[in-house]
Amino acid sequence: MLNELGYQTPIQAAVVFINPECTIYQAPRTSKILLPTQLKRYFRQFHQPSTLSPFCHQLAEKLEAIRLEKSPYEQLPEYHYNELTKGIPCSLCKKNLKTREGQSLICDNCGEQESLQAAVLRNIKEFMLLFPEERITTAKIGDWCNIPITERQIRYILNKYFEQKGYNKGAYYVRK
Repeated sequence: MLNELGYQTPIQAAVVFINPECTIYQAPRTSKILLPTQLKRYFRQFHQPSTLSPFCHQLAEKLEAIRLEKSPYEQLPEYHYNELTKGIPCSLCKKNLKTREGQSLICDNCGEQESLQAAVLRNIKEFMLLFPEERITTAKIGDWCNIPITERQIRYILNKYFEQKGYNKGAYYVRK
């Protein structure tokens, strides 16, 4: 791409493993593979103070101008609301939370406890990620969460973290 833009800049490529728990057994000793324990030492070589030349600013502007909004390689599976399992997954074991005690949800599988409000809010964010075009309503969130919670409690959580648009049956919520 740089060649197509008219820049003859040398590029050094490397495969970088950033997960600190990553271990690669029998990895070849090469400067083209950087493991988590090597990153600090590798980045130390770039701590020399320098000013960016006009060349760098021009290159940055050109790269920003051709930036893609959506990757052409993104391959998301097709899914529909009615086909998905409803419920709030446990933050630890991912089994659906079913037991409610007061203002907490308790996982029957691992015993993890989470506040009702935090769990519902986490599930609302998941709903927004999966269905960005859908309006957030108390009825939809109640169905999506699939736990014993009243619409009044859902409305309280939505009003606390979102802005209400419309009234009565036509009410929906957007980010503040």
